[in-house]
Amino acid sequence: MQMLGNAEPVTVAHRWRQWTDPRFVVCVLVNRDLAEVTWKQREMEGDPRFDDSQALLDFSYAGYADLLGLIGIRVEDPSVLGEVWERALAADRPVVLEVRTDPDVPLLPPFPAGQQKLGSFRAGLEQEGAAGEDARALLDTYAEQETRESEE
Repeated sequence: MQMLGNAEPVTVAHRWRQWTDPRFVVCVLVNRDLAEVTWKQREMEGDPRFDDSQALLDFSYAGYADLLGLIGIRVEDPSVLGEVWERALAADRPVVLEVRTDPDVPLLPPFPAGQQKLGSFRAGLEQEGAAGEDARALLDTYAEQETRESEE
């Protein structure tokens, strides 16, 4: 959404009243990071996260939707996602769900392909020092779970 889609809600706001079914939900996973690029740098090159090119400003996607006359819903507690999705799908106009997420959650593909990428991910995270510790812990936990499941 940050890279390509912020203009599209304007189009939706302009046209949704012409639709026979106004239900339309955009779910934006917000972690204030260009996470795919960050994790690709770690995966492909074993490079650390480069904050100057990866950190994003704190933009309110739900607030933006409200400004456009759509419905914006910000979600910070994952336990309410079910009820929020029900509300969004029952709305009388398009909805933007802004779901706040953790940027340290690794974008590791399922195993066995993901297992081949662990070394370069770890190399990049080690270069980040203390800043990469949370992501490293999550990566190791995910790797352990995937390994255990593939052995069962």
